[in-house]
Amino acid sequence: MKKIFPVRFSRLLFLLILIFPARSFAQEGPGPSVRLTPVEVTSTRIPTPADEATDSITIINLGESKGDSAPLVADQIREVPGVGVQASGSVGEETIIRIRGSEQYQTLVLFDGVRLNSSFTRAADLSDYFAAGLDRIEIVRGAFGSLYGSDAIGGVINLIPYPGRSLLQGIKKEKGASVWAEGGSYSTFKERAEIFSAGEESAVSLGLARVDSGGRNARDGFAGNLATGKYQILVPGGIEVGISALFSNSKKELYLDTPISLYLQQGALTQVRDSNYSEERETLLTAVSLRKQLFLNGELSISGSVLRGEDDLLNPPDPGWTDSYSSWTDTWRKGIGFQLNLSPIKANSILFGGEYSEEDAREILETNLMQGGEGDPQWLKIDGGRIERALFFEDRLKIRDVFFLNAGLRGDFSSDLPDSKIFLSPRGSAAFVLSPWGTKIRGGAGRGYRSPAVEERFFPIQGNPELKPEEAWSYDAGLEQEIVKYGIKFDLTWFWLRYKNLIGLVPDSLQLQNSDLAKADGLEAGLAYQPDKRLRIKLGYTFNRARKRTAEPDEESGQPVEKWSNFFWRPRHSFAGTLSIVPVKELSAGVSWEWRGGYDEPENIVDPDGKPLNGNNPGFARVNLFSEYTIPYSLKPLESLSVFFRGENILNRKYSEVKGFPMPGISFYGGVNLKI
Repeated sequence: MKKIFPVRFSRLLFLLILIFPARSFAQEGPGPSVRLTPVEVTSTRIPTPADEATDSITIINLGESKGDSAPLVADQIREVPGVGVQASGSVGEETIIRIRGSEQYQTLVLFDGVRLNSSFTRAADLSDYFAAGLDRIEIVRGAFGSLYGSDAIGGVINLIPYPGRSLLQGIKKEKGASVWAEGGSYSTFKERAEIFSAGEESAVSLGLARVDSGGRNARDGFAGNLATGKYQILVPGGIEVGISALFSNSKKELYLDTPISLYLQQGALTQVRDSNYSEERETLLTAVSLRKQLFLNGELSISGSVLRGEDDLLNPPDPGWTDSYSSWTDTWRKGIGFQLNLSPIKANSILFGGEYSEEDAREILETNLMQGGEGDPQWLKIDGGRIERALFFEDRLKIRDVFFLNAGLRGDFSSDLPDSKIFLSPRGSAAFVLSPWGTKIRGGAGRGYRSPAVEERFFPIQGNPELKPEEAWSYDAGLEQEIVKYGIKFDLTWFWLRYKNLIGLVPDSLQLQNSDLAKADGLEAGLAYQPDKRLRIKLGYTFNRARKRTAEPDEESGQPVEKWSNFFWRPRHSFAGTLSIVPVKELSAGVSWEWRGGYDEPENIVDPDGKPLNGNNPGFARVNLFSEYTIPYSLKPLESLSVFFRGENILNRKYSEVKGFPMPGISFYGGVNLKI
């Protein structure tokens, strides 16, 4: 496969470098190491110490790269309780993220607080997103329509680039650079370069990454590029100007097809090997923000962003087959907003804000699938969009570092809704902290919704312009316990979601409809044990029971009978863990594992060799190894040079996370990590 490095990519990197003044890298040497209080912003929009969070939130800090660090974002979050990651095969294939059993398009993905979800599908695919230039990943579980509006039903994933906090809050003075590269099985090569610098008046980061893989067979190759950047500077008047950007570009060879003509004949998804099926994607996000401190310990921020996406699926007819399907999708989202934080007293913070956005999505289809794969291709055009306006309010109360209370409300005005109708999304959460015992008790409830996607409203035959937004109420209660003396942290959370107006096909209908009811409930548990720097154990468990109410014909009377059935691709039980040891200062090693119980799948499949794959997915177990050795030396300006090794699926288990799309077998990777 030819490497993908288009002229647009080169121009973007050049522009990123130009907007980062050289003086940002001319700061004086790093000051003394200062541990700043971890700040989370995703679940409140008000910068808050993580130990004061009232919601179910997980923070993955990416500042230290180790041998067990997964290079892709999707792999970084696999072990988080309540989060399900489902890959359709090798690197670059579609990767679906579900939080608490929600659908992919019910999980909101942000980059530096700006949404990445497509306006055409309402979903974000993280299959080719590298963890480059990021300070941390914040994952919030539960419905957060009160802060983010549409799509935040199951939860929110926020990819936060370095430095991860505002200059107005104060950041640690430092600078550095790193180069990371690995190669291994399936002709796979991954490279990452990062550079960062922070001082009192400016901060900058730039991350570049590339992935090349030959895949599991002759037509499973993948090549992708990613660039992330952020620049912050204080200008006269005490105003912070921030610019952040993300660019991704990829091409994936798709070696399997499921012709509709065979499906109509056999009643099963029959896979055939395809010689010319491919997908090309591109995403560009740019955002600008202005921040200014005000009276009453307040802060005003004004922001604007543009998100553009392209997704081209190319599948000309193969010799011997008449099915034809190709599509060219172009999406835009432009938004502006403001946010005002006030803290009239130390114990109380108030936030008020508003947003305005315009979305537009177009897709051109060349296909004969609607004719059962017969006849000449038809050209079809799907065109839709929406205008959204919103006002939101949040109040955060803190009493003697013991009791914390958050309450918020958002009203969304969408062109999808009837005239003058407002969709209200409230949320409230509280936490009670017993510091002497290291105990936190928390709970919350909120409402979320998802506007119908353009493809759901206007796709030929199935599309329905009259669809209502999906809705859900989310409840959770949790206990967090820390025993500092023994290096133990434990958390347990119960959750329950009740869905309404889910979009899907109902019996005897070819058009998408709003179904009545669905629900999910379960438990999330996490345990971390680190008695000293030489040993670390992390365990995570999820119990998830996601069900929907359906109407199926009775065998005797033929009349519809209501019943509850499982959602597809949702395992009841999931377990993951990591054991890492540091036998000597220069060496770290360990093992990680992932186990998922069986789950329902929607279709029977006949693979390319004619083998039927019927029934449900039995689940899988996977074990990985990792190690990293830092070469001792004292050569400046190098900070460290290490070599690492990773082994994935070392038991060589044959399994599929999506039936019919096998995951890679045993594979090994090695590389170097250089820090300056």
